[in-house]
Amino acid sequence: LSELLLLTSMVKYVGAIAGNKTTGMVAAVLLGTNPVFILTSLSGMETPLYLGVILASMYQLAKRNFAAGTSIAAIAVWVRFDGILVYAISLLWSFYGHLPEIKACPGRTMRGFFPSVALVSGYFLFGYLVFAEPIPTSVQRKALTSPSVFSPQWVDGAVIVAKEFVLAALGRNYSYVAYTPAWILVLPLGIGVCVVVRN
Repeated sequence: LSELLLLTSMVKYVGAIAGNKTTGMVAAVLLGTNPVFILTSLSGMETPLYLGVILASMYQLAKRNFAAGTSIAAIAVWVRFDGILVYAISLLWSFYGHLPEIKACPGRTMRGFFPSVALVSGYFLFGYLVFAEPIPTSVQRKALTSPSVFSPQWVDGAVIVAKEFVLAALGRNYSYVAYTPAWILVLPLGIGVCVVVRN
């Protein structure tokens, strides 16, 4: 279901910014048929759900539906704690998009943000009441054991991630698939090009 949410959100968001749904469908087909995506989706991680929620939020923000966009971004905080960055960016984007309305009628405009604030506040309140910590222990542990930004260990890790990203794009990612040929991606790319050219 999470993958379906991700692909549907991708069709809608990419279609909204590109001006037609065909482009969104091509993007969803390219992602949905990527061997690395298929294999990692079977692992049970929350990544497809997280990305689907982010894209759904971006779609609402692109449609200038700021209350829905920020509320969906607040749900991203419940999926993964680093969704707090997504929420903060959606709030800033919404305030910027609402600037004339905020100046004209601040009270009415700000009421549209209450659902998202309530969702994020509920997250922290739940953590405090249930675990006696508003920030999850897993996030605290990662923060304590992570190397400082731009330290030699951090740079080494960034290089490994960048290398794996490039190899995954080429179909040769060592972590998930050993020497998967890049030609597997040619079929969905060809179908996507044919659909775009036809329309």
